[in-house]
Amino acid sequence: MHKVLESSLTPLSIYLGGGRSHRSSYDSESQCLELENADFGARSKKMTNVPVQGSYTWLRTQIITRFKIAKSSDFVIDHLRPFFTPYLKHLFTPHLKHLELSMVSVWTKHFNQNFWSEHIEMMSELSSLQHFKLSCLEYSFETTWDDDDDDQERYIDLPGHGRVFCPGNAFYLTFRDGCRSVEINADHVCDKLKDLACYAAAAEARKLEDMISDRRVYNFTVGLIDGAEPMILDHQ
Repeated sequence: MHKVLESSLTPLSIYLGGGRSHRSSYDSESQCLELENADFGARSKKMTNVPVQGSYTWLRTQIITRFKIAKSSDFVIDHLRPFFTPYLKHLFTPHLKHLELSMVSVWTKHFNQNFWSEHIEMMSELSSLQHFKLSCLEYSFETTWDDDDDDQERYIDLPGHGRVFCPGNAFYLTFRDGCRSVEINADHVCDKLKDLACYAAAAEARKLEDMISDRRVYNFTVGLIDGAEPMILDHQ
């Protein structure tokens, strides 16, 4: 695969593999890489619906200035996941100018690791970025229930703090205006991303504090929102 791609002398727009619901493509003319419905393997340590090894090796030789990831799960690129770093992190190249993530979730297990703030902080180091868009980002986590509980209420285990009643298994990152999307398209994008990473870290810390204090989860929202109603959990 790598040799076939390497021998091409014309601009390519290629499909990079995956299942029926997955779309992964690279267009050499626009220098755009798109991944959709990918499972990045933070939970299982096994990546599915991502470019096959041959095309990935070739991708690392290409200039990627636009990168779009959509409808994907178990996102992870940071140094805390060494088994994964050689794969996705190398696609976040120094040439990257436009980055978009939409409907992407991270796996936080007990809401104690692999936070969005960490990933946004890493992305702020991409010095060539000119445009950045995030929308509908989620935190997925593990919940359990008591076999002896007739109501089968679900809980999230917080290491060092016991368990907390939690009928859902995902939170949603909201930004300062209460919206679930943010777009940065101006000078000093990296500085603004650093500010956004600090905001997300503060929101994550506040969420954890509220869970420990209340002993239950009242809403899906991770965010420091002024004048906006949080997303209330459905207890039915």
